[in-house]
Amino acid sequence: MTVNKNAAEPGWLIVYSSNKEDEVFAQGLASAGNFLVQKAVSASEARRLSSLSEKCLLLWEADNEYTSEATADALPGFIDSNKVIAITSDPINRYPYLFKRQPFAHHVLRKFGDPFSDVFARIVLRIFSGDTFGLAGYFPEGTPLQRIALKRSSHKAAVVDASCNYLVKSGLAERVAGIAAQAIDELVMNAVFDAPVNEAGVRIHKDRDRAEDFALEDRSSVEVEAAINDRYCGITVTDQWGSLKKEEVLNLMRPDYKKTSYVARKDTRGAGLGLSGASQGGMSLVFAVQGGEWTQVTLLFPRSKTTRAFREGFKFTCFLTG
Repeated sequence: MTVNKNAAEPGWLIVYSSNKEDEVFAQGLASAGNFLVQKAVSASEARRLSSLSEKCLLLWEADNEYTSEATADALPGFIDSNKVIAITSDPINRYPYLFKRQPFAHHVLRKFGDPFSDVFARIVLRIFSGDTFGLAGYFPEGTPLQRIALKRSSHKAAVVDASCNYLVKSGLAERVAGIAAQAIDELVMNAVFDAPVNEAGVRIHKDRDRAEDFALEDRSSVEVEAAINDRYCGITVTDQWGSLKKEEVLNLMRPDYKKTSYVARKDTRGAGLGLSGASQGGMSLVFAVQGGEWTQVTLLFPRSKTTRAFREGFKFTCFLTG
């Protein structure tokens, strides 16, 4: 796929990794996004290279704790974390040191098979264009979109059921559609109850019963979008608050729910969100935030006819700021 052929000046795709898979992935991404690949052999060299081009993206092999600490020391002030991608072979919660300091906004699991490169090239385009709003940008032009607006908090179950049915009718395995439906349920719950905040940043509905029925009007409105092509699916949940922070997202990704059951806490953002559970279940998540205005959380996943194929598909987490 060619995403950015008309760009006048190529950017730099800095690869700080000794992993051959990462280098092959970088070459494909560079071609799609109009980048020149620059190899860095140390964190200090990655820092130096990042200071030489305004349009640069860093792919960083984050499996090693020692080199990761050096990277966390070297990068701040030289490259925006929004342009740093940490790549690992295992889920991010297997690398506790990555949560100590967070010089990156994107994490990619080393599963680069089709259609990952296509999907991620579109994300990279959005990183540099600044146009981060809307599900359509993750799909080829002309892909049909389905939209549902929640009018009341009690409509959540109906919206989740409708989304699940849409996925099943589109040929997705029922079990995979069920995993997606659970994630949609939690994202809608977050948009309704956790996203609204007052001027002090305190959640307005912190103590509200999650089963309560109330109108979702004006700024409290929530929208769900869905799109499917022949290779992957996308679901976006939008709120009008823009209150989610990158640090909160990464901290919510930290628990390993294969070892510890998820327990929602009223005093913690993410009650009902289950981000780590959704990610570990096989979903890729993109968080796009325009501070104080809107947040969109998008689930992206392969159009798989079997659960096994779904589990083996691409997995990443990205945080985009508008």
